[in-house]
Amino acid sequence: MKPVVSVRPAPPNRPVAHRVLEPVRQPGAHPLLPLTETDPQPIPQLDPALHRLARGITAAVVETLAGRRSLHQLAAWLDNRTRDRLDQLCHSLSAPGLRLRSVRVQQPHDRAVEVAAVLALDGRCCAAALRLDLKAGRWRVSSVELALHPSRARRAA
Repeated sequence: MKPVVSVRPAPPNRPVAHRVLEPVRQPGAHPLLPLTETDPQPIPQLDPALHRLARGITAAVVETLAGRRSLHQLAAWLDNRTRDRLDQLCHSLSAPGLRLRSVRVQQPHDRAVEVAAVLALDGRCCAAALRLDLKAGRWRVSSVELALHPSRARRAA
């Protein structure tokens, strides 16, 4: 089935759009993709062992928030500030149905790993982000950010 598209003219009181800047075009380059040799290189592939570690820690944090795992089991992987915040959140947040839907891991530099996760709770999705830093030869979670539904965020404040 083809989608139906309707086009209507702009209202007469709307100003006419004017091009402010002309696009920069380089000889031989695609007009929409003016890539050059000086463009940044793609991010290198993440070590599979580090990817598994970040994914496992993320899953453990979600299980802790859901009340299925003790925070003490994660203590070795958390810095003090993050442990205190997660402890406070675990006591105020009631989310037994919280589960991990997907995880994306990237390494912006060799001493940090960033995780973006999608969590599911009560038929809704929310975002989570974790940062792991390499300190004294050990990976530790230095930051956890959650985008909770406003009703749950107020209770967990």
